[in-house]
Amino acid sequence: MQTFRLNLILIFITISQLSYSQENSPNFKKNAIYATLGLAANVSYERWVGETKNEKFTFYWRNGLGIWSGWAVGGSQFVTSITALTGQKNSHLEFNGGLTLLYDKQSYDIGVSNANSKPPRSEYLQILPAITIGYRYQKPTGGFLFRAGIGFPEYIYLGLGSSF
Repeated sequence: MQTFRLNLILIFITISQLSYSQENSPNFKKNAIYATLGLAANVSYERWVGETKNEKFTFYWRNGLGIWSGWAVGGSQFVTSITALTGQKNSHLEFNGGLTLLYDKQSYDIGVSNANSKPPRSEYLQILPAITIGYRYQKPTGGFLFRAGIGFPEYIYLGLGSSF
């Protein structure tokens, strides 16, 4: 219970440090779209949600769709997370934290071929943490976006896109 209270307090402190006013224009463009390639390949859309009052961190909400693969497994994926960028210039440290929904189609196909009846697809869905850390090149004024880093589900990844 003590841990729950501490986490709740930290969440309220973090939220109170964000400036959410839509009247104040963010220092960064509000939208970004990019494709990422690693062991998972996806296309993601990000929307600006706020920045700290001292403008050291900028936050985006990310949603993405794609495919993933591993040793004899693979399928489709959906990811949703919060992205935090440091600094206000072109080069940033990027942190991502959220959830990914993985559907293991290859294992499902094997299960179908080995079963007398079709197994439910829900048995082949997994909800796992989505965590990345990396470098991001993104001008506050918009345009070209480049990402590189490590994390899950991409492992080692490169990404290209645009902010607008």
